[in-house]
Amino acid sequence: MLMEEPQVGTRERLLELSAQLFRERGFHATSMRDIARAAHMQPASIYHHFPGKESILHELMRGFLMELLHSAANASDQAADATGRLAAFMRTHIRLHATRAMVALVTDSELRALKDPARREVVMLRDRYEQLLQDILRQGVQEGLMYVPDVKIASYQLLALGTGVVFWWRPDGRLSLEEIVEQHVGAAFGICGVGRGKRG
Repeated sequence: MLMEEPQVGTRERLLELSAQLFRERGFHATSMRDIARAAHMQPASIYHHFPGKESILHELMRGFLMELLHSAANASDQAADATGRLAAFMRTHIRLHATRAMVALVTDSELRALKDPARREVVMLRDRYEQLLQDILRQGVQEGLMYVPDVKIASYQLLALGTGVVFWWRPDGRLSLEEIVEQHVGAAFGICGVGRGKRG
């Protein structure tokens, strides 16, 4: 057991450093040698952890999307109605994008760098995440709690609202993350016409 722990740490560190380099330079402009230099390793040593640069990108994207999907699903499942599910989804979405900003940015911007079948898997996870949100919105309309003329467009608006925090939120900023989260939940309710429902 003790022999395995340094390897786990090294793998996670390589993912973290790679996300930073991919964001700063772009995937194609970053080489395995660049990653090795940032990690203070020999390039050949990285291949003990990853077969290539694309496998690093794939794991970054897959890991982040799976964390988003599972966290949002678990949180929203605890809510009593669609309004609560929407709030839970948005809180998870915003918190993870704020606290994992580097990997979130890479996931959103480097999909074109992946080849199939890795690309298909990432797209499938992204589609499942979007579908979860769209199902919540449809439930809200059916329950009469929301007014959403176009569920798909509303879901894109909500996702973009949350992902925007990666560009400007800082832990030492004027507002705490939880204050930002609650303001965004309020904005999401506005987009979805919470309270208007069938009466809107």
